[in-house]
Amino acid sequence: MNGYHRFLIILFSGIYLCSGCQPQDYDETEDSEKSISEIDSSYITVTQALKISDTIATVKGYIGGCIEGTSISKAQFTPPFSKESNIFITDNKNDKLFDKCFPIQLPAGSIYREVLNLVRHPENYHKIILIRGKLERYFSRSGIKKISAYKLLDDISPTEDTIKGNGYIVVPF
Repeated sequence: MNGYHRFLIILFSGIYLCSGCQPQDYDETEDSEKSISEIDSSYITVTQALKISDTIATVKGYIGGCIEGTSISKAQFTPPFSKESNIFITDNKNDKLFDKCFPIQLPAGSIYREVLNLVRHPENYHKIILIRGKLERYFSRSGIKKISAYKLLDDISPTEDTIKGNGYIVVPF
């Protein structure tokens, strides 16, 4: 085998091997067709979620309010609320510091805005929520802009049976 053929074999072998190393696109529909319990039975805290991004995770927290402006510093911690486009969650329902807020986008026309916004559903204030989605930058910090599933829980610490049980709301994008 001459040098030219050896070069071609090495070149095509390298291309073939590297083609499997390319990053995969996030397929929201694949994730949204499963319940939280089917995907994973664990969750992370708001404190943990604020430290990571560009991943898919289930986050547990208290619905603490919404962001009234274009900056997290405009977090509104007490009713009445006037923004339907977002909510934020915190690890403790008594947290009142904006840097402990994990923002969640509620897109216009979505079932998530219809069911989770605090303007129409003030009864959701301080409820515990398990929410799954892609963690990405939102209000200049880690947040969720693409929800794939959620579940509102009673004001108790969720047990493994609660997390693995039925009742998760999953809506395709």
